[in-house]
Amino acid sequence: MSENLEHKDRSDSVDDGRITRREFESQVARGALALSLTSAATADNNPAMAQHHEATELEALWEAQQETCDAIAKQGLQRYVSSLSLEDQQAMFYSQECVENCRCVACADERIRTPDLHETQPVALIRVAGSWILEASQEPGANPLAPSFVRKIATRARAQGIKIFTGHYRCGAAKLAFIAYLEANGRGNEVMDITDDKVKDFNQQFVNAVVAEMKTQAEENEREEIRADFIDKLDGPEDFHPGRAIVIDETGTYDSSNSSLPVAFVETIVDGNIVRTLGDVDVLISKITMSDHGWNKKFTEKPSEQLLVLCVAKSEASLKTILDKARAFVASKPWAKQVRVEGMVR
Repeated sequence: MSENLEHKDRSDSVDDGRITRREFESQVARGALALSLTSAATADNNPAMAQHHEATELEALWEAQQETCDAIAKQGLQRYVSSLSLEDQQAMFYSQECVENCRCVACADERIRTPDLHETQPVALIRVAGSWILEASQEPGANPLAPSFVRKIATRARAQGIKIFTGHYRCGAAKLAFIAYLEANGRGNEVMDITDDKVKDFNQQFVNAVVAEMKTQAEENEREEIRADFIDKLDGPEDFHPGRAIVIDETGTYDSSNSSLPVAFVETIVDGNIVRTLGDVDVLISKITMSDHGWNKKFTEKPSEQLLVLCVAKSEASLKTILDKARAFVASKPWAKQVRVEGMVR
């Protein structure tokens, strides 16, 4: 694991009432610590008190994002972003220099908000659920270590200019992929015995296999730059997803460490494949945000309390296509009224 850096705060002095990223991260840290201490100190002796404290801390994480969610619900994403300062608008995206310097693939998990978690240099993150491991569940045998699947992912990663391929601890997508693998191979009886360490080992094997294949495909002078990394630390509670938004990013440049939008899962549209992206979004909503792992029933039909799906496109034409597909996808789901789809052109 690379040495962690201090987080860059691009919004130390916001004068329009919005909470800054530093303030939010402070609340997340306090919430995570309080949840941990509450669980350890009071759960056995007074479960009711522990539950009360946990609910109070989680409520603070919800409220920390409320003003921004209100503004987007009232103005729409494009108008809201246009109302920000030029500096804040620029901070929403990686610089061209950063993109050209190093591409890194990381999970869509909203608790991965900055490459400072694992890198000592600026890198631009491409974000997909489980760094594509979940896609193996669609394959015969559901084996992410199958040579044909590893080659496919390695080839895709290289086409995107990715040099660093990551997994992360307690990855929900990796766990779902592990379950699919066990069930597809007659080992469903082992599902109840899955542990975080078993999922981590499964995930690391996948990451290492893809990186080995990427190096095989690369020219000799490129191989030293290509490597694996595993993120053991997350920005937020270990057992809860505080994000109130999902960003679908066509540009491949959205920087989730910005302070202007709600904390969000991020899904990058790779190779123009919006269908694959929406498949990941389905998992993020159905298995995480609309479950006890996320806010679940706190998302309501009220505009300011809906889960936000925020589409970022390269052009007006592509925005229309992405919005049409995203809205049709959402409309077909049982949680449709709890989700709001908005969009903008970068």
